[in-house]
Amino acid sequence: MARRGIKLIFVLIFHVLTAGIANSADTEISGSISLPVDMPAFTESKRVSVRLKTDWNGSYFQSSKFCGSFTLPASQTTTTYQCTVSDTTGEIGVEVFGGNLEGVAEWNYYNSNGTTWSSQDAEHLVAGSIYANIDLALLKSISISGSFRTQPGVTFAEDKVFYITRAEQKTSPSGYTYWSAWWYTYTLNSGTESFDYSIDSPVAAGPVKIGYRWQETREPGFLAQGYFTAAGTVYEQNQATVLENDSSWTDIDMNLLEGIPLNGTIFLPDGATNSQDMTVGVIVQGDIYENQTITIQAGYNSADFTFSLPPGKQVKTSYGNVTGADYGYVTPGYYTANGTITEYWLAPSISTSVPPDNVELTLIPGITLSGTVSLPDGLTYPEIVQGSVYIYAGDSYLKSTSFNIPSGDSMATWSSVIPEGQRDLIAYTSLDLWNYDPGPEYLSSSYYNSLGTVGLKENAELIDGSTDQAYIDITLLQGSILSGTVSLESPELFQANGTLSLTAYWGTDWNSSAYSYPTIPVDTASVAYSITVPPDAPDYRLRYNQWAAPAAYVNQGYYDSSNYGYCESDADIFTSGIDHPGVDFTLLKGHTVEGTISLPDGDVEPENVALSLGTIFSPVGEYATTLVGNYRTGVEIPAGSNSTPYELPIPHSCSEISEEFRVDYRQDNENYVHFGFYNSSGTVGFMTDAETLAEGQSYLGKDIELIRGNEITGTISLPVDATVPVNGLPVTLGALQEPDGLYHTTVLIEQGMTSAPYSIRVAPDVGNTALGYRLPEETGFAPQGYYSILGLMPTNVTGQYGYAELFDPTILNSGNDFTLDYGNEISGTVYTHIEADHYVPIEITLAEDPADPATIYWHTVMNIRPGSNVTPYSRRIVLDSNIVAKFTNDDNTQWAPEGYYFDNTESVPLMTAATWLTVGIDHSAVDLFLSEMVAGDVNADGVVDLTDAVIILQIMTGMTISEDITVAGDVNGDGVLSFPEILNILNQL
Repeated sequence: MARRGIKLIFVLIFHVLTAGIANSADTEISGSISLPVDMPAFTESKRVSVRLKTDWNGSYFQSSKFCGSFTLPASQTTTTYQCTVSDTTGEIGVEVFGGNLEGVAEWNYYNSNGTTWSSQDAEHLVAGSIYANIDLALLKSISISGSFRTQPGVTFAEDKVFYITRAEQKTSPSGYTYWSAWWYTYTLNSGTESFDYSIDSPVAAGPVKIGYRWQETREPGFLAQGYFTAAGTVYEQNQATVLENDSSWTDIDMNLLEGIPLNGTIFLPDGATNSQDMTVGVIVQGDIYENQTITIQAGYNSADFTFSLPPGKQVKTSYGNVTGADYGYVTPGYYTANGTITEYWLAPSISTSVPPDNVELTLIPGITLSGTVSLPDGLTYPEIVQGSVYIYAGDSYLKSTSFNIPSGDSMATWSSVIPEGQRDLIAYTSLDLWNYDPGPEYLSSSYYNSLGTVGLKENAELIDGSTDQAYIDITLLQGSILSGTVSLESPELFQANGTLSLTAYWGTDWNSSAYSYPTIPVDTASVAYSITVPPDAPDYRLRYNQWAAPAAYVNQGYYDSSNYGYCESDADIFTSGIDHPGVDFTLLKGHTVEGTISLPDGDVEPENVALSLGTIFSPVGEYATTLVGNYRTGVEIPAGSNSTPYELPIPHSCSEISEEFRVDYRQDNENYVHFGFYNSSGTVGFMTDAETLAEGQSYLGKDIELIRGNEITGTISLPVDATVPVNGLPVTLGALQEPDGLYHTTVLIEQGMTSAPYSIRVAPDVGNTALGYRLPEETGFAPQGYYSILGLMPTNVTGQYGYAELFDPTILNSGNDFTLDYGNEISGTVYTHIEADHYVPIEITLAEDPADPATIYWHTVMNIRPGSNVTPYSRRIVLDSNIVAKFTNDDNTQWAPEGYYFDNTESVPLMTAATWLTVGIDHSAVDLFLSEMVAGDVNADGVVDLTDAVIILQIMTGMTISEDITVAGDVNGDGVLSFPEILNILNQL
């Protein structure tokens, strides 16, 4: 069978593009070509070809220029070559390949450290130069072969083209492991059920997985891909058998997989038809991703589609990419049983095991916004300028669309369709700086204003989204430049490349900013930087952050021309709108805490023990939930050692920072407690027991010893008949003294298993400890609970900390087994009395007392979308007591600001009248109704009368109020009930 070896790189490593040198001179390459070491010579002559790889795009070479073919004589293992190629520029690589060279890798690339089989790892040479001794050692390969078959009796009327894929395990320079795929093309001839294949895999490559994919649109009913396992073909790559490159593999056989059909129909709205053919993209996404394009023919209202999907997946279905339409449609639109919606997070997931009979998607008409994106002052650029235009409604993202200013042009048009009924729209551009480098003075984003493009969101002009809007024209902005150098005090240099974060920030709260991230190279003392500040920004300051300098350097500082710069209050203020060159500064040194950190009792671990040491600033004698400052450094106790020295920086004291601090450690070795705090009497596990140190001086001999602590062990189990997701179920365990958590670890219940052992260590000085768990969302189980043996629930996990079993941390606690809880489902719908004209956030709270955070089981914010008056919600929780459901609306005074669930017929304004949800059972249709707010009805009795005015007078005079009140009486929104509210009541009487 004919074979066409087309290599397509499926996964690309990002490679930093070095500056190419344009040169039209000839490129001369010469050297030797040799067989792999220890490989015997061929008994007959072989032809070996060399070509240059050209046009490096930052990730791979895009083109080739043929050098020539050279003879490897019979009985010889080496030959020479020489080639000359004209009209090459930039960077080049050298590739050698040969036909019918059994046992030799198909592709080989030059690298001075040794031939590589991956073009991404080819050494880059400069075109237009002369190179001798470019020696090319061919690489050994093994053969992987087998057959590919359809289902028994299945043939196709036409030839079908398939890819046989070889996914190789690779490791990035940062240590990240991934799978990179090469594809080989084969044809399944019409009327046949199978074909045989054979591919080469270089011995130098890592472990591989073998699979198949369709090259063209596949036949209905069959899956897009499959992978080899010894037990049969599977859909998931992560389940494929891993083949080691130690010998050839035969009988790597695969079968074409059948799928479960997901059928659907795309409709035009309200029975409309189109005057021309229109195409619509249909997408299935979630656990898997599939897409296809269907056509609604001219004069028709709909078109059908079908997907073939693997079982056991959760997916959402949507449409997008509508072309050829008479008018604009909002994309994407997501399927729900009640109609198509625009919000992904509100669309229900579909099980591919039991999909709906027909998925109906109706195109959603929208409002069209359009305009131009221009370079300033009619400038042009020799390459394409790429970017996106984003549309926001307030802080809610609506839509984005891309634009391309052609090379040599100064402007591009754009158009975007958004949902109807929007208001307060903001449009802005974002440049694709990977493809367009206009210079440091250009801003990466700019906002629409009809009087002239602006750089700050707060200066953007609001756009009316109720009708089509053209002429939304935006110019790519230039800003002012803050530039200079950042230096270290020589001779102490970075021991690795040190990336800094430089921030120019402004505003009344100093939280708006522009950034730069310069890198001080290893063994270098300084680096230049440049920050572009929007032209409409207020005056600003400059702050730096760094994490890689020698330990004596502080992590954060501010530019101060007097060279103090530790405190924000001392920072220089720069005038906006003008360039500020020559702003040079030196990273600051501070005091240090120094000592050793060691394992307890003379322990020696067989592997390195990685630790993070930090200075923690907080009020003395209190457990601060918000830390004022946190400066950290990393160290390792080497394998086979018991201790290592450390040095930790301390910044100078500022008025914003407490003058005392504590020192902590954090680590992940399971034999020791995960964190502890320095105390001269011995490391402690609780911050309130830590020894405080004063700022303004250095400290020596502050030695820390890891805490061995005591274990809590047991088994985590699933309920009877429960199943684990494909990738396993991660359970995060926390040993808690307070509900916010103290020590934690994560245990994975693997697929096919029903339980997993756990172990967590706690410090002996912390006090009695509770054990809690948390799960990812939407697992089918209650997302959190606490271990208990009190039998308060059907399982021995309770939902509230107050019912949890307490462990004595001074002893080993073993055999503490527990089972995850399904919990009970609370679900319903939030209704408003009129349709929303913009996104309205509604907070829903389930609690014993919504005013008491200690009793809250769950709260979330749901959005009523424009044009709707309804949003659903659902939650599984473990209940230990009866609860109420409450909504809060802070968006619009035309609706009640809060209310409680009552008997599924209305919402009441006071908790005393709410209907309680009983513990231990599911509750559906827990609906909440946002009624029209009656301004001035302070006691929520449905009428506005003198009683409401009297209550306000009692509040103003400090009298005790005998009845509950609501915020409905606050007519001016100042949060106070006083004379304006009384006058409003009197005017209504």
